[in-house]
Amino acid sequence: MKLLFIALMEVVECLLFPDITGWNNFTLVEEPFLPTVKELDDMEEPETTARWHVWTLIMLGIAFLVAVTGTLILKCAERGTQTDPARPGGDYATVKVASRMVSRAEEQDNTIERSTVAVSFKPRTLKVLLAISLTITFSSCFAALAWSSRTGRLSKDYGADWEVYAGLLASSGLALVLQALIMARRLPPGEKFGITAFAQACITGMAPVLSDQYDTMKDVMFAFLCMESEHVEIQAMGVFSLLWLVGVHVVCFAYEDTTAELLTSHLSVLLLTPDTGADVAFRDELRVLLYKQLTPTKRFLLLLENVPQAICAIIFLRYEGGSVVVTVLSLAIPALQIGLAFLLYSTVRAQVAPYFGRRLRALVRAGDKLLAQRLWREADFESDKGLFRQAVALMHSKDIGSHRDDDVISLWKVALGMHHGPSEEQWNLSDLGLKDELPLVEAFFAELATAECQKLDMDLSHNELGAEGARSWAGAFGGLVELHKLTLNLKGNSLRDAGTRTLATAFSSSSQLQDLSLNLEMNDLGEEGVLSLLEALRATRPAAGQLDLGDCDIGKSAVTLARAVRSGEVSCRVTHPVVEMLLREGFKDEEAGKLELGLSSKEDLGPLCQALPHLRLREVKLHLADLGLGDAGAKTLAAAVSSVTKMEEVSLNLEMCDLGAEGAGALASSIGMLEKMQKLSLNLKGNKLCDAGAKTLAAAVSSVTKMEEVSLNLEMCDLGEEGLLSLLEALRATSPASTQLDLGESDIGKKGVFALARALRSGEVKGRVTHPVVEFLAELEDEQLKELEEAPQKLKLDLSAAGGREAEAERFRRLLGPLCRALPKLPEPLRELWLDLGFHGDAFGAAGARALAAGLRHQKELQDLRLGLFGNSVGDQGTEALASALRELTQLKKLVLRLDANNIGDAGATALLESFSELRQLKDLEVGLVSNELSQEEKQKLRAAFDSLPVAEKEIEL
Repeated sequence: MKLLFIALMEVVECLLFPDITGWNNFTLVEEPFLPTVKELDDMEEPETTARWHVWTLIMLGIAFLVAVTGTLILKCAERGTQTDPARPGGDYATVKVASRMVSRAEEQDNTIERSTVAVSFKPRTLKVLLAISLTITFSSCFAALAWSSRTGRLSKDYGADWEVYAGLLASSGLALVLQALIMARRLPPGEKFGITAFAQACITGMAPVLSDQYDTMKDVMFAFLCMESEHVEIQAMGVFSLLWLVGVHVVCFAYEDTTAELLTSHLSVLLLTPDTGADVAFRDELRVLLYKQLTPTKRFLLLLENVPQAICAIIFLRYEGGSVVVTVLSLAIPALQIGLAFLLYSTVRAQVAPYFGRRLRALVRAGDKLLAQRLWREADFESDKGLFRQAVALMHSKDIGSHRDDDVISLWKVALGMHHGPSEEQWNLSDLGLKDELPLVEAFFAELATAECQKLDMDLSHNELGAEGARSWAGAFGGLVELHKLTLNLKGNSLRDAGTRTLATAFSSSSQLQDLSLNLEMNDLGEEGVLSLLEALRATRPAAGQLDLGDCDIGKSAVTLARAVRSGEVSCRVTHPVVEMLLREGFKDEEAGKLELGLSSKEDLGPLCQALPHLRLREVKLHLADLGLGDAGAKTLAAAVSSVTKMEEVSLNLEMCDLGAEGAGALASSIGMLEKMQKLSLNLKGNKLCDAGAKTLAAAVSSVTKMEEVSLNLEMCDLGEEGLLSLLEALRATSPASTQLDLGESDIGKKGVFALARALRSGEVKGRVTHPVVEFLAELEDEQLKELEEAPQKLKLDLSAAGGREAEAERFRRLLGPLCRALPKLPEPLRELWLDLGFHGDAFGAAGARALAAGLRHQKELQDLRLGLFGNSVGDQGTEALASALRELTQLKKLVLRLDANNIGDAGATALLESFSELRQLKDLEVGLVSNELSQEEKQKLRAAFDSLPVAEKEIEL
């Protein structure tokens, strides 16, 4: 105690006797209190110096005392929050949550926000308090300096008395102490302020040059110095100076940046935030403090407030002469401030940017939002995008382009609780690397949940957010109880089923949701995730919706979702290839086991094949013609078809699909696995099936024992004899009740055509075969069929109706068409052809002649041709067609042609004779043209022409 008493006495003596020449060696100087200007002028220099020393120490002492008092108040408040049972929450235990101490009552209350503490004031409250502080500051300065001017204590050389300065400083200090008491009362349980927090606040709230209180006092003092002038103009300038001072502060309220700048000076203690205990280098704090004096907002205020005052000061010095106070305070110091602001801004900004970036990210990760708020306010990124560009590289792991600055700033402001009600409807947070910023995301959505917004458009695409990320923010949507419309883009993340379930649970609680648009493309979404979303949609039942699932493999949930949409249970437009496929008109009866669908694009095959295995279908009809599926597409389709094991009826139109033997074989194998199939319709026209594919198809058909109906279109499939015989054996084995086999003009060989024709005639194959030769052979009598098989180069057929019997006419009508179509495709070229087709009149006519001619012209190896066409109304046109065909039979040696009673005129007969003249190889020619429409003159010409033909044996009847 004795040592403490001695120390205090030493301090008092130092304060009283400032002229220190050595320890305990002082000069006692008596000085008056509140001297007038005249008394100050009469003082000796030692006395003036001593007075300056004393009051400088006194003001330093005031500042020190205020700093210590405020710090003790805050430290005592820290202890009080640990033990005061009167505070909300009851007794407090040291439970650490998100870098802060909370009460056990809070820990058990799930409604308490763990990452933030409500210690800051609302913006409106801060503005009201700022207005009060400005009013008190201006009033105090005005009163003190008005009294000094009136009592002769305001000098152009010294300004006001030191006592006045000390009093005003003490008033500012008292205001900061009062703020400390308020903050001590508001300090949340378990929180604390840094040991130097109050002292740092004192610098911006009390320090000369740095504080707005100093600027106000300086400007008011200049105004009263002007009013003491004998010149009316200078007095008016003093009034203008006061009005300008008031106007500048009023204007500052119109802008957030300038308001914030004034807040850091007048309410610096009220802006304090609890400390996390993280170590911050003192030089970094000084850099930040220095930077705040150099920011664009600070420069703006300096220019706005001091430039007019400087002009007035120059005018004052011009009229009133030299004034140290005016020169230093109104000219030199402001000029120095503005100059340093321009000169040092870039350098200091570059130095503080890394500090802001590192600290902000660390504090958000630690959950200490309040200190992060303070740093954000100090950085003032909204006003200084250059600083933000340097800091954001350390705030985010991902390199973010400058064009996204506004989006990132908005994200951080909301996350830090500094966005004045995040009521924006649209948020573009795509591709910001939020996978590595989950604490930031969690804080953002926690704040967003407090907003009473009704519409929200959120783009979180391409952030690689996973299930953990979904858990950190999905709950926020449940808190948006007033939300009516939500658009959420999560494309390009990694939610998978776990994250989607979390999201669906959050949506389920949004009872007011009327319009939901959700994009989950490229999220590795599966069946469970889609089913959980469907349950959420059923629970909320939004009137409109959009669900984008991309091409996720969602399994059988696609069927469930499609059925819910089709039934109207869910009003939602789904973009997923399988679901969209299932919603087509052709799938309307899929629940009844029926499907009839036509595709217009190859790209639709994949979704179709994904959907088929999940459907319980009995009847399937697919029209896939001209899609160019290829073997790969056929294999995909085969796998899908084989999975629908309960199908009873299958119809596949694969015409012109570029299938080969491999693809057709795969498809056939899949059909063979459908044990319950009863009806098969397979159109493979225009594909390269070949014998290999046909054999596989035959094996598949023979393995389905319950087959009742088979329809196979194998036109233009390069089908050969082996393939046809394999199919025939399969049809014999299964013996379906009805068979339709379309072979077109396939070259199926001699064995093939005769075997198939016999099977049709014997009933081994029941149905119809479309092949020109088979159709013809199947109509022949057994004996004729045998003769043709034994001598395939010789054909004799009597289809005449000389007796006029109906049976003969019917046989003619049944055989003429097949005969004409078969002639070009017979397995072996004919050498002899005898056809008796007479007495059918108009039933044959010119059309029959043309059809017969079309077939004859292909039998170029024909040597013996005998055509009996009596009474068939061939006419000139039919005769000309026959003549044209005969010209091409260059190996013909014997020709018997009976065209009697056929209405042939001069033109037809002439054409016929001309064709004979070209057949130089003819040796035997017999022509009958009796009872036609030939004039006598024409008959003579024809006979003359006929006689001139170089044929050894010839005869013509006219």
